[in-house]
Amino acid sequence: ISGLLARGVEHALKVNTGFPLSNLYAISVDIPAGNSAAADRSNLVRRLSLSLHSTPGVDVGLVSVPPFVGAGINQARAAHMSSMVQVHFNKVGPGYFRTLAVSNIAGRSFGPGDDRSQVVVNARLARTFWGDERAAIGQAVTFLDERAAPEAAAAGRRETEVGLRAGTVVGVVPTLQ
Repeated sequence: ISGLLARGVEHALKVNTGFPLSNLYAISVDIPAGNSAAADRSNLVRRLSLSLHSTPGVDVGLVSVPPFVGAGINQARAAHMSSMVQVHFNKVGPGYFRTLAVSNIAGRSFGPGDDRSQVVVNARLARTFWGDERAAIGQAVTFLDERAAPEAAAAGRRETEVGLRAGTVVGVVPTLQ
C-alpha cells in the first residue's frame, strides 16, 4: 500500500497545474457559521486579507475552495442560451490570479472595487459559451444564486433561498487543473 501511495504522490507532483507551485503556500481558515452573522464572517476575512496584504513581499489570493480540493457546482447560461448547463465555479478575491502567476488571456482580473456582478471565466467555458476567449469579454451570464434568506439570517438560522444572479464577463484566464 505504501508503494501505491508513493506512486500516487509522485504522479500528483508531475501534474501540470497551469501555475507554478514554488513559493506558494495555502492557509485554511475555518470560520464557524454558528450564530455569527455573515457580515461578521465577511469582516473577519476582510481584516485578515488587509493584514496579509500589508506584509512586504506577500501576495494574497483569497479563494473559497483551494486548488486540487475541488470546486462548487452551479448552473449557468449565456444570454443566447435557452437553458442552463452545469458549470464548476470558485469564489476568488482580487489578487488570486496574480498570486498564482496566472495571466489573463483576455480582459482583466478582479479589482478591489469589483462586486459579484463581475465574472472571470476560464478558457474552456468561454469557448463553450461564446466560441472564443476574446468574444466572452462584456458578455452577460446568469447563474443560480443560493443565498441566506434575510429573515433566517437575522434570526441566526441557516436557511437559504435560490434566485438568479446576473454577471458580466470581465476576464478570461487559462483553464487550470
